[in-house]
Amino acid sequence: MILAVLLTCHNRKEKTLKCLENLYSQSNIENIAIEVFLVDDGSTDGTGEAVKIRYPNVRVIKGTGELYWNRGMLLAWETALSISNCNCCVWLNDDTMLLPHAISCLVDCLTRHPNSIIVGSTCDSFGVLSYGGYLQKNVLLKPEKHEERCVWFNGNIVLIPRTVSDKIGLLDKRFSHAMGDFEYGRRATKNNITCYATPVIGHCNRNGDYVKWMDKKYSVINRLKILYSPLGNNPFESFYLIQKDSLFRACIVFFYLHLKAVIPSLFPNRNSF
Repeated sequence: MILAVLLTCHNRKEKTLKCLENLYSQSNIENIAIEVFLVDDGSTDGTGEAVKIRYPNVRVIKGTGELYWNRGMLLAWETALSISNCNCCVWLNDDTMLLPHAISCLVDCLTRHPNSIIVGSTCDSFGVLSYGGYLQKNVLLKPEKHEERCVWFNGNIVLIPRTVSDKIGLLDKRFSHAMGDFEYGRRATKNNITCYATPVIGHCNRNGDYVKWMDKKYSVINRLKILYSPLGNNPFESFYLIQKDSLFRACIVFFYLHLKAVIPSLFPNRNSF
């Protein structure tokens, strides 16, 4: 089996190198060939150059500096499919540190569930579940001994067979940074493709609860600019995602995102609408 491992990075040289070190230290992969495709999205800290020196077999693809996660991963995916005979592609975030059995766990799970999407669960440095698969909003599945069905997922570690991407396509380029992984899970489920979350196979700390576009130290105009930035929570991208299930809820979310940015004091629980 040939796996194309896809990464995108920006100015996280040490994390990126450590992530690759863990990837190339995988056990029980004698019958698995790994090809790595890394988009270096405008790094100024020498990430791409350092990767080329330490891991010359990695295909480093230059980004514009404006791709962010979703479009960077899409570029890596498109490049891999255009030149590789891979059977599957694996999304891998460069801040996700794989355990030694991670790749074999993904492949074993795929063997049990052919033509399915396999999602790797992660925990933080304290052992608390951090990313993985979901059956309902904001409630991570906690598979312990066996994989469990999920309907959408985080994109930290995800194995996608070529049969799946041939059927439903790649990441939606309308998303700049976040939400592309959730949309892909929804799309897969709607096309009768099953998704499974494995027990923990990697470490990744969750992003903090700090919401920059609700920080009152910035002016209202600046908070709205941050909201609409790729690292904010672009209301149009949120609307595009949610309206596929409910136009009414999409309109409500679109309104409340602006209200939260303009009057953040109304929302002491920042995750609520």
